[in-house]
Amino acid sequence: AVELDTIDAAALKGLPAGSKPGKAATIGFRIETAGVYGIALDQGGWIDVLPGAEGGAALTSVKHGHGPECSTIRKIVRFDLKPGLYRLYVSGLPGAKVKAMLVAGE
Repeated sequence: AVELDTIDAAALKGLPAGSKPGKAATIGFRIETAGVYGIALDQGGWIDVLPGAEGGAALTSVKHGHGPECSTIRKIVRFDLKPGLYRLYVSGLPGAKVKAMLVAGE
């Protein structure tokens, strides 16, 4: 899990088509083992995962959901990922910070 500072989405380079206005953030990550992985956020927002370290088309998600009632997880979007580098973009955020977490499994 990480806490990311957000910036105005219009100022964030590489933001995928279909991203939402408001605040946005990005971070890279590596997958070692193929499988379904979830990106969890502590607030509502738009989640895009792109293959590679830079650019490309956003991947299609395989499942959407919410965190457990007793948690601070507001949204989880799952993607089928192969080993390699990826870039997470979150947009349409209301605040100056966002907590994001990569979770394995369905």
